[in-house]
Amino acid sequence: MCLPSRWSRVAALITLLGLASCASHRHTAGAPSTAPADTTAPADTPAPTAHTTPTAVPPPETVADSLDMPSPETEAPADAPTIAIEAATDTFEVASAPTFGPANPYRQSTCWGGVPLTTEPVVLLLNTGYTVGYSEPRKNPLWAAYTLRADAPRHDATRPDLRFRPDDRVSRSATHDDYTHSGFDRGHLAPSDAVGQWFGRKAQADTFIVTNIIPQKPGLNRQVWQGLEALETTHFTRDFAQVWVFAGPIFNPPGTPTAIAGNVQVPGACYKIIIEHDHAEPSVLAVVMDQGQSGSNNPLSLYVTTVRHIESLTGLDFFPDLPRAQQDRLETTTAHHARWRTGTTLNPQKIRAAVNAGR
Repeated sequence: MCLPSRWSRVAALITLLGLASCASHRHTAGAPSTAPADTTAPADTPAPTAHTTPTAVPPPETVADSLDMPSPETEAPADAPTIAIEAATDTFEVASAPTFGPANPYRQSTCWGGVPLTTEPVVLLLNTGYTVGYSEPRKNPLWAAYTLRADAPRHDATRPDLRFRPDDRVSRSATHDDYTHSGFDRGHLAPSDAVGQWFGRKAQADTFIVTNIIPQKPGLNRQVWQGLEALETTHFTRDFAQVWVFAGPIFNPPGTPTAIAGNVQVPGACYKIIIEHDHAEPSVLAVVMDQGQSGSNNPLSLYVTTVRHIESLTGLDFFPDLPRAQQDRLETTTAHHARWRTGTTLNPQKIRAAVNAGR
């Protein structure tokens, strides 16, 4: 991944725990994509013949700094990854990272198994606590990635009263007002609650950048999607030493795009891929939820699918750094019922209440 040399002065910002050094090896950046004018309707993105290499952009100056938000005494544990910046080559790599459970080469990154590959032009946006692969033509993230450790300290994650702000690291992004009266929520991919609990108030404030947001129907965003987020921060981080999460939109087939104000494309569904690696062989939970979902009494099992199916719907290639045989095994296997609690009803209030009651 390339970091433009002019950003070397912000190296200190990306030493916090959870900063996505999204691959355990170096990546060289490609050129940024050329974005169409905002006055044009969203067009189907043509698929080049080869996967594109994302351009890595470091974190913005956090909105929390300008709000003078209080910061916890420890924003990250002492063994947080350290990031080595090499201005001469404009690359970065993880110099060291904590290890949990059996040693393996894929624990050192927020993007477990490597940065997802895509034929679409993508800008890689590095944020405190999470990373985004962003599509300027769609004005949507294609994916967000974050990781939650069971032994990490927790912080106050009371939701801040913030407007969603544009991201000046990209040439095209939505605005807060694009969503107003649209019938869609401003849906977080990297959740405000999880990032806030694990990485602190400043990181939580940075989840309110619109490059982390997709249009979601209220029935999806506030119910089963939030229920799955509650499972991540409660049961999964008790059941496993660490989980890695990819989340993103699934757009309608070519020729049928829809958009809200500002030509922000609207996905027809959303996905999540959650990985645990407590044992020699990792396991994966893959989920697809369409925009028509409503109610919070559905079990998780209703939405379980495979990574391979999500790849077919999104055009993304997950886990590119894994050996092919392991990729095939993980991407074609359905989540184990007991291990991933797929019988759980995705009611966020009930999930949190059960945990508080010790169940």
